[in-house]
Amino acid sequence: MKYIWFGLLAIIMVFSAFKVYAEHSLKLEVLSAHSGNQIAIPVPRNKIDLRSILLVQILKNGQYKTLQDVNISYTLLWPETGLKKNSIRGLVIELPNAVSKGDMLQLHILGQGKQAIDSWVETSDTFVDVAFSPGWLQDALYAPLNAQQSGPPNWFDFAYRQFGYQLADMEQINQDPKVKRNFTTSPPWLYDRVYVLYQLYFQTGDIYFKQMAHSSAEVYRSHINEFGYFSLKKGNDIKYLLSPGMLLDYQLHPSGYTAELIHQFYQNSLRWPAQYQLGHTFWTERNLSVALANALTQWELTQSSDSFARIEALVSGSMATLKAAQKKNLNCLAHPYRVHEGKSDNTLVCSPWMNALLAHQLWKLWRMTDMPDAAHLITALGKNVVEQGTYLAPNGKIKGRTVPKYLMFAQQSKFEDPMAYSDLQHACDVAGLVVSARYLALHQRKDPDYYKDTMNNLLSSCRASLGVDKKKNSWKIKPLRKFNWWFNSTGNLSWKLAELDEHDRLVREGKPAK
Repeated sequence: MKYIWFGLLAIIMVFSAFKVYAEHSLKLEVLSAHSGNQIAIPVPRNKIDLRSILLVQILKNGQYKTLQDVNISYTLLWPETGLKKNSIRGLVIELPNAVSKGDMLQLHILGQGKQAIDSWVETSDTFVDVAFSPGWLQDALYAPLNAQQSGPPNWFDFAYRQFGYQLADMEQINQDPKVKRNFTTSPPWLYDRVYVLYQLYFQTGDIYFKQMAHSSAEVYRSHINEFGYFSLKKGNDIKYLLSPGMLLDYQLHPSGYTAELIHQFYQNSLRWPAQYQLGHTFWTERNLSVALANALTQWELTQSSDSFARIEALVSGSMATLKAAQKKNLNCLAHPYRVHEGKSDNTLVCSPWMNALLAHQLWKLWRMTDMPDAAHLITALGKNVVEQGTYLAPNGKIKGRTVPKYLMFAQQSKFEDPMAYSDLQHACDVAGLVVSARYLALHQRKDPDYYKDTMNNLLSSCRASLGVDKKKNSWKIKPLRKFNWWFNSTGNLSWKLAELDEHDRLVREGKPAK
């Protein structure tokens, strides 16, 4: 009788093993090899940890065969504020032999073992491009990038992709005599072109965007001088210290040089004050967002205590500035116009579109840490847009549309520029800020309807600003940096909107909202 039980137990164990294979595996198709044998894999949070047992198989003659002598290491861990730092974010598989285009592999995650996966040691760059199982990449950034895994993209994501296809190839744009401020000048690099292209790759899985992002990263790196500043811009301008894109490049094309650049950017951005103080001669929310981005990226790369302390100082300083402004009925990081634009006017101002840049970094921070102050700042900045940050266009082709203010003046000022051309051009990024604020209100079981009308009106204005130039029959964008500011902070827009739409549907149907 006991032998029967042993037999049944063996069958159950084998069945369980196959179940683990079926539920925890990643398919990889080699898209371009060039005699390479290394694969860099971005990993969604909590999918693979340091003690996971991993098995790599390759398809040969219609059957998957287990590969021997595979070296597996990690380049990045998902950052944690507590003691647990086990979730792998960047994985490198080094195969015993070079692979060929069209090869099919599988990575199986079999469970927990006793031995931890080793940290990555740099070797020659023999990385190959692969396609991943559907949905894998879209979940490997800070929040899901797609509202659905199949079907056509929504209008915003469709526009993102079309602009991406038009603007990804730098050489083609540089050869256009009509584009004077091309990628041999500094402005098109603002707001992190590399990050925007990599984010598009994570969203679509289209290897073209990965290749163009890496090409942009290589050009951008080539213009960093010995002091760690962008050489196409005169002076030591921290606006051009764009480490988030470099982190994604490090994840997909790991390099010790890239890691050192991230560290340099972090060190250089430390000169930005943690809090606005009276007496500062220059201060903007945009530069604050860059300082926070560099601290975040350094923490994501190293998980060092000093980088997280810097993050806390920047958030704490922002909270102090917000509280001071709220005493004057302003829900923003108010500061005098003279320190924002250099003109002699002490009227307090806030910039809704620069706040959108800041809110994106706060959003990433909140997703990784659940930091209450990060969420509080986003909701406050969203309220500022609802309360004082927009106007209805009084005339012209956009008459009646809700338009974000480029700068919000707390009081009347001679420097205020009513209905500036640039205002509507920031409808998308400011709409993204309000969407984030409404999402957080829903998540925190507060009133999400407070933001709803402004959100919908700004999204309508955003949609009107995206489109095709009928004369040229092409997707229009000028200047080039607009591609970066439109889409840098809005990569999760469709996912957030889908979550909000589901909430609204349940409310309409009288069902309990999630």
